[in-house]
Amino acid sequence: MRNLLIILFMPLLLLACGKDEIVEPLLNKPIDSSEVNVVSSPTLQIDEVFSDEFNIISATPYKDRFEIIVEYGGGCADHEFELTWDQAIAESFPMQTWMILSHNANEDACRALLTDTLSISYASIDGFDIQDMILHLENGSSDQVVTIDSRIIQLMTEECELEVTFEKAICGVGLWQGLWLKLPQNIGAWEHVWLQPVLGSEELAQLNPVEGESARIKVRGKFGYQYPLGENEAICLALPTGLIMPVEVLCVE
Repeated sequence: MRNLLIILFMPLLLLACGKDEIVEPLLNKPIDSSEVNVVSSPTLQIDEVFSDEFNIISATPYKDRFEIIVEYGGGCADHEFELTWDQAIAESFPMQTWMILSHNANEDACRALLTDTLSISYASIDGFDIQDMILHLENGSSDQVVTIDSRIIQLMTEECELEVTFEKAICGVGLWQGLWLKLPQNIGAWEHVWLQPVLGSEELAQLNPVEGESARIKVRGKFGYQYPLGENEAICLALPTGLIMPVEVLCVE
């Protein structure tokens, strides 16, 4: 009788794992890094790129690469990403260009929420130079555009040594409510340079900085990251005058 039950149970297992069955693996599953195919040519029509749905959580430029954190549904197939650039550059100051990031879900019908970190070497993008460049990274599946300012790279120090002052920002939101980080020096034509602290450890979030107080910090850019507003907080357009860059704070001394 026991052997008969085992035989009857095995077909049920096979049916439950059929190809067309939508299963739900563990939610918020992190993936270390997926490979990104890069297509760079002046003959490309980047407005014709197709993409399955995904969301860009944030983008960080480094000296040699971008790291882009994306979020999408799946869990039962390998997903692929592609970065497309038509090599067109606007001769502004700084220079500007546009790229599209697209996503191929390979017909993955599963519904786990996956978080993936994409690492894209500048050397893989033919003709691209990050120096003094503003990149508008378009999400191929939506109207989302993340603007990446490469000037943040010069502020991303190895140690906790970037000098800033805690200053009150009009309608500012961040780790320390309306207190942002102001650089004592300018960047290019910008006399006032602000770092909006949108992300940091729980320990750093518990700090109580004082307006006008100086500090040494270490940060990395978090372009596109949306700081979570409270229920009674509204978005205000009266932001500080000057250059504003969202950052993740890594240390404060």
